[in-house]
Amino acid sequence: RQFVRYKASANHVQPDIVITAGTFLELLMVRLSRRTRKAFKVTWLRTIWVDQKTYRIPALIRPLVRKTEAWLLRGADLILGNGSDIAERYSVYGLKVTVIRNAVDLVRWSAPAPKIASPIRVAFVGRLAIDKGIVEFIEMARRVKSGPLADDFIFDVYGHSGEEALVAKAADAGILIMHGAVNNEALPAVLAELDLCV
Repeated sequence: RQFVRYKASANHVQPDIVITAGTFLELLMVRLSRRTRKAFKVTWLRTIWVDQKTYRIPALIRPLVRKTEAWLLRGADLILGNGSDIAERYSVYGLKVTVIRNAVDLVRWSAPAPKIASPIRVAFVGRLAIDKGIVEFIEMARRVKSGPLADDFIFDVYGHSGEEALVAKAADAGILIMHGAVNNEALPAVLAELDLCV
């Protein structure tokens, strides 16, 4: 409502092209506005939204949400994705996704081969979101730390934005070490010290 009200009240020239990034939800806002509805709409999908949010969507309404997502995406003139998995997933709905693959600076992220000596350093690096697997990582660390190989592993968590409380609780219990967010420039040096990275 705020977006529609803002677009209606502000003195905007109708754009020729509108680009949304993220999911179909950003495209929904563009389609609701009279001033952006007729523009050439480019949608850049950064994730497979329904699959990522499955744990939050009741099973009964998932088919309806998937159909709604596909219907809204049909309103885009060009759909971009950053992986073939996204293109394959949305092709089920007859949607064509043009893939622009993610790229990695191999020199910046080069690291020595892991030592794999006891204790083995295993780390979760990324957003501490349920859909990224942080709950499973904590459960795996808990199982290992309660078993006969407990002293052979150290579990580290680098990241923020999500289940910090859950990670902090596991850290307090001695299951893992919580490091919080790491500056992107410092991350290659952090990764070089790890044996396994999730």
